[in-house]
Amino acid sequence: MSNKVFPAVRDENEEKYPPEKNKLSRQIFGNRFLSDQNLYEYLIEFLLIFVSAKEENGIEGKLKFHDSNDSLFSYYVQPRLGLKRFIFYNYSKKDKSLPQDRDALKLLWTELSKKIDSSDEKEKKEIIESLQDFFYGYAVILKKRSWCAQAIMPLCPELVFCETSPNLKKRKKNVDWENDKKTIDTKFGHKQRNFLARGGELYYLHLLQGLENRPDDKKQLELLLKNLMTGDSKKISNIASFIQNTWEKAIGATPADLQEEFSLDFIPVNAYKNCEDNSISELLNYLSCQLPVVRRLDLLAKGIMFQVMRMMSVAVASYLESSELPWIIDVCGSKSFKKFCHKSYKLLEESFDSALNKAGTNSSDKENTPSKKYEHFRKEKTAFAFGIFKSKGKELHCIIPTKGQDERFSISEDIVSFLVLSIIPPEQQMTFDMFLEKIYEHYKIVVSAKEFSKSTAYTSELANSLSKSFEENSAAFEKLLNSTGYLIELSDATSVVQNPYKRIEIQENK
Repeated sequence: MSNKVFPAVRDENEEKYPPEKNKLSRQIFGNRFLSDQNLYEYLIEFLLIFVSAKEENGIEGKLKFHDSNDSLFSYYVQPRLGLKRFIFYNYSKKDKSLPQDRDALKLLWTELSKKIDSSDEKEKKEIIESLQDFFYGYAVILKKRSWCAQAIMPLCPELVFCETSPNLKKRKKNVDWENDKKTIDTKFGHKQRNFLARGGELYYLHLLQGLENRPDDKKQLELLLKNLMTGDSKKISNIASFIQNTWEKAIGATPADLQEEFSLDFIPVNAYKNCEDNSISELLNYLSCQLPVVRRLDLLAKGIMFQVMRMMSVAVASYLESSELPWIIDVCGSKSFKKFCHKSYKLLEESFDSALNKAGTNSSDKENTPSKKYEHFRKEKTAFAFGIFKSKGKELHCIIPTKGQDERFSISEDIVSFLVLSIIPPEQQMTFDMFLEKIYEHYKIVVSAKEFSKSTAYTSELANSLSKSFEENSAAFEKLLNSTGYLIELSDATSVVQNPYKRIEIQENK
């Protein structure tokens, strides 16, 4: 068994990994990043593992991280298809549904209606429709997917859904709705990994590895994540549980009947070591801020994706045994600076290519001809490696333009917010220059000439020639911080960046 991966009980060479599936990328990043997974699905998958039970009894380990000495690294999920059908079915296309799904929803409505204290059937119908509209208003992933593959903002543990595929052929053949109502929910697929494709799991494993010898941080992070999931949405949680419990009783099922077991996979043991302290401290700071829950979750989804981009950049440098390349951020937008930022961006892209080339050279697959290796490289660059980094950066508006030439790093207001709230503790502040140092230390983000001069990828002569452009860039970034409410100008020469939010105080016994 390999000792080069985390958890050590996993092996990157197990037979379950088909050789044609992101084999090269797996050596660099772990199993796996996939292009179809969007930023909210990274958050949902991460939270799904955290909120789920870690023992087969379906109880132990909820709202906790795994023990790093776990021999199985499993987690046990409740798909809650009755609740999911209630939220999404009426609003979705029916081409991947069975008539029995319509009948199942009718049965749930009937059972819910019985529990409403009113003799007016019209009023009961309006109450149920209002509940359905309320939940659907928080939908975050719809697209053209079947109702069972859509997702809602994870406001509470009951709304963190696992991936579900229709499995239409199997269900048509095996659903015995008339004689066994449980079959309506037990013939779906949950392990295809099309949308919850392990990206959120890799982020979870990255944090878990970093928390191995930090029990105090682990406990604090568990408390803060528990607060995120239960602190402001107790009424929503109760309603969601009521709907799902009503459904389970109607079909004669128990949670144990519907439970699904999943297993964590692996990350290379050294891939993300260089950024684990920053990932943990940032998450602790951010989750300690008192933000409205919807804003808190939305910004967290974007922040985690930004951290994942950093993870990928760090993993490439680690695999190549080289220094991390800087992310030179274009804020000022001057023509000459755009060109330079584009060249810098291309250097990072080339480093991803170099890592894939090295992985191909190190591959032990003797059946791979040079032409096949090139085809794997081409596909993985587009679909698994830099293609994911680029597409998610554009989704965050941190790589611009979204279409066209001269691609380069930029920064969005939401990512500015995440950087401030995750690097500066609540109710604290630091000078603008110190903040520039911190974002360079954490992400290798370069805004000013001072940070640029620290990068070994460029010469001091080049830094001097770009000094005016960096001065304009720094001023534009300062203006952006001011417009987003995080900058206080103390004088013409001194500004401070502040985290204006109050700290969440959590007691362990609450």
